[in-house]
Amino acid sequence: MSEKKASLSYKKSAALVPGKNFPKLKLNVVEKNQIQLYSIDNFLSPAECEQIVVLSQPRFEYSTTEGYLEDLGFRTSKTCHLYKLDNPFIKSIEGKIAKCMGIRLPYSEDIQVQKYEIQEEYKAHRDYFKLTDVSKGGQRTWTFMVYLTEVAKGGGTKFVDLDVTISPKLGRAVIWNNLHATGEPNRSTVHQGLPVEEGTKIIITKWFRDRGVGRAWC
Repeated sequence: MSEKKASLSYKKSAALVPGKNFPKLKLNVVEKNQIQLYSIDNFLSPAECEQIVVLSQPRFEYSTTEGYLEDLGFRTSKTCHLYKLDNPFIKSIEGKIAKCMGIRLPYSEDIQVQKYEIQEEYKAHRDYFKLTDVSKGGQRTWTFMVYLTEVAKGGGTKFVDLDVTISPKLGRAVIWNNLHATGEPNRSTVHQGLPVEEGTKIIITKWFRDRGVGRAWC
């Protein structure tokens, strides 16, 4: 019997608090009243980061922006859609992220890799959708990003309304909730991928959604 589609009903959902496994981790936490924002050092090992980079290198294409971002800026990176590989290692990385969040993979988008060379950036943008643009997959709840490379200079992730910048560090995860407790989009999550000044920045990004199939929690 196939699982029925379900929704986290994000206006009342536990998706608005850290995943159940968060308390077990030693978190480097940036606490602001306006946003739930966390980082975890060494979430991925150097070997895991290197393997993802190697798998991605031949498959990068120029990144695009959806219509709901056009009024907020542009990006000059390249993107690799790892789901096309159907690779067991990549599936294990997705599973690791889902376990950390405590949210099952059917409530997420496929993992992506983004690559930024010198002077490439992603200007200030939001990850959540305008309420009029929410698709059948539902609104984005959490963003889970991991730096796969060290960056000699630049390339930080800046939350522009908070004046908080998280610097790239090999294996570091950056996690934030795109919504208020009411379930409304949180403007304070607008963030910028600062220009790379020296080196290359490669990251993975996975977005979670408020709608999926079957139970939500791991």
